[in-house]
Amino acid sequence: MILKREKDEFTPYLSDASNFTGNCSELYILEHFTEIPGILAYAARKHKHVTVCGNRTGLTGSAIPESGIVVSTEKLNRIINIDPDQMTAVVEPGVILSDFIGVIESLGLYYPPDPTEGSAFIGGTVATNASGAKSFKYGSTRKFVLALDVVLPDGDTITINRGEIFAGENGFSFRTDRGRLISIPFTRFSFPSVKNAAGYYYHPGSDLIDLFIGSEGTLGIITRIKLKLLKKPASLFSCFTFFDDTARAFDFMDETRALSRGEGLTDFRAIEYFDAKSLSLLAERHPNLPSGKAAGVWFEQETKADDDPVLEEIYSLLEKHGADLDKTWASGDVNEIRKISSIRHEVSYAVNEYIASKGLRKLGTDTAVPPENFREFYQFSKDMIEKSGLQYVIYGHFGDCHMHLNMLPKNTMEFNEGRNYYARICMKAVQLGGTVSAEHGIGKIKREIFKLMYDETHILDMARIKKTLDPHCLLGVNNIFDHSWLAMINP
Repeated sequence: MILKREKDEFTPYLSDASNFTGNCSELYILEHFTEIPGILAYAARKHKHVTVCGNRTGLTGSAIPESGIVVSTEKLNRIINIDPDQMTAVVEPGVILSDFIGVIESLGLYYPPDPTEGSAFIGGTVATNASGAKSFKYGSTRKFVLALDVVLPDGDTITINRGEIFAGENGFSFRTDRGRLISIPFTRFSFPSVKNAAGYYYHPGSDLIDLFIGSEGTLGIITRIKLKLLKKPASLFSCFTFFDDTARAFDFMDETRALSRGEGLTDFRAIEYFDAKSLSLLAERHPNLPSGKAAGVWFEQETKADDDPVLEEIYSLLEKHGADLDKTWASGDVNEIRKISSIRHEVSYAVNEYIASKGLRKLGTDTAVPPENFREFYQFSKDMIEKSGLQYVIYGHFGDCHMHLNMLPKNTMEFNEGRNYYARICMKAVQLGGTVSAEHGIGKIKREIFKLMYDETHILDMARIKKTLDPHCLLGVNNIFDHSWLAMINP
């Protein structure tokens, strides 16, 4: 392993893509997973917290320490095995997602999870249950994790294979590699029916592997991941279309969402929305974007060589809902699809650059609500921010009714004002049966917002899970919920 104790050596490890900053006293860069138990034993003796760090592409501060030790997985970066026949891959946590996708696609395979930052480590995407645009059709990272090797906070290890250990009426019961029996008590919290990345995934009948996926580095350190792969689609149709009326854009998304969930020809794998302000922001980088449009929608459809009927249906739907067909960008060419797809990510990049230039922290929602409540939620949020006078953009994964409303404060005073509006938007999402975090997780930044979703009893249940696996409270402290909740749990 590589050990660094001089602050100027580990400064890059103290901030993430949200501009959240932290502090630590030591950085350990792992060279082999067998080094982890010794680090954890040292941390326990010295009463130091341990934060696991990926490539710091997250937006919640979960990989950023507030004190103690940082453990980086950047050198655990091997693709151990790819089995095209079984359509599986085994990787270490430090493998860069975009590199991995490039390798498997050259073999005719496909891995759907596609968060905005392709430079994310796969271990980080598992720890946060990352998703992205393709989650509309394929779901989040959780759906593609078949097995995990995990070092628990006491240095013991466990291999978890999907389908082997389930929560019974009394909770989970399993043995570690050393034979130690661990029993995790039954919990009483429930989840919204929407896409959700807030808190531990645990309910009667759930798989143990899903408890660790999305646990944000609080329950163990992931050292090896087995992933399910799919056959690469034969071809794609990608389209970025524009509307003069926001309501008609929503009508188009509502109908294509319903068709994609049904038995029709239309089966979009992604439906993404951009409001007028997002389009204006994009136009600064792409002057050929049509001007004056109220909304833009980007979508993708997997196709076959003889898929003229589905394309006819798509163009009929575009015409029906008033899309500007003359200004629409559409292609089945691989290179053109790549260009169109990359534009979708650029709004987020532009927002991050703006926030960094102001020396502020990103202030953007990650909310999702049920489809029947989505228009109400969108209008409530938009009207409130319009009335405030704050600058903003709205975009997101509207196939999943998942909205990113990013405020663009000019200074600290506007940032603090925006935080109040952010909380009100999250409260409205919960009231409408949704979540405060659909894909980014909670981390350190959203701990207070997390309490809008779960009451004290439920958060204590989650704290009890953590303390069962981490009795010394070493790992990922202050991720998801404040350390004070752990103090309320009796040993």
